[in-house]
Amino acid sequence: MYSVGQLGKKTGVSIRALHYYEKLGLLHPTRSDSGYRLYGESSMIRLQQITILKKMRFTLNEISEILGQVGSDDAASLAEVWERALEQQVSIVNQQKESLQAVEHLLWSAQYAIRATGQVNISELLNFIREIETFPSPDKSRRERFFTVEEQINLPINAFDNPLVMEWADILRNIQKHINEPPTSDVSQQLAARIDCYARQLFKGDEQLLEKYWNYITPNEDQSSIMYGMTKEVIGYIESILEIFHGSDL
Repeated sequence: MYSVGQLGKKTGVSIRALHYYEKLGLLHPTRSDSGYRLYGESSMIRLQQITILKKMRFTLNEISEILGQVGSDDAASLAEVWERALEQQVSIVNQQKESLQAVEHLLWSAQYAIRATGQVNISELLNFIREIETFPSPDKSRRERFFTVEEQINLPINAFDNPLVMEWADILRNIQKHINEPPTSDVSQQLAARIDCYARQLFKGDEQLLEKYWNYITPNEDQSSIMYGMTKEVIGYIESILEIFHGSDL
């Protein structure tokens, strides 16, 4: 058993904080015969939980709710209690990792959108805010239904920090600039050559996955676009210039 001063020195948690945690009902020290607070092993496990959850930026009220959901089992050994506590913390960390990865993806997407258009689109900005508020994204579940687990791992579009992925934003900007050019024009065919080379690099020659991904991002009749900037008009232009480009190889 440790006194409040001893526990503070051992853990680096201030005496004031330990008193405050007790006041909030987060810690439950026992009392000595002379009335001094005493902290046993169960209090230390509780303090470890509080400390790690605070480090994860949960408020004390949120921590109280989380710890209240754990429940207690007086028959459980100290090791079992701590193991359950650690399992819960790992679960919370994994949830936060998933949320942070989703936010990272949205930030890369926003950067991609600006690079592709050279401007800030208010509609896209509003969509960005909505996606932050409505995580997880419905597009994720659609992608999970469309692709196998192995295909999802191999999809290069999952890594916006891949220079090739961001390069597409520059290509898309050129496409939008020349979309009214005839498919047979020199500029259109130069674009076709660049797109063909880019796609082979991006998908590492996996034509089957490339074809499947192309079908995935091609909007239906009642859809505007699935991937940013890939409207029906853009996709139609790409298909027409690539058809001529590949026909010239025959």
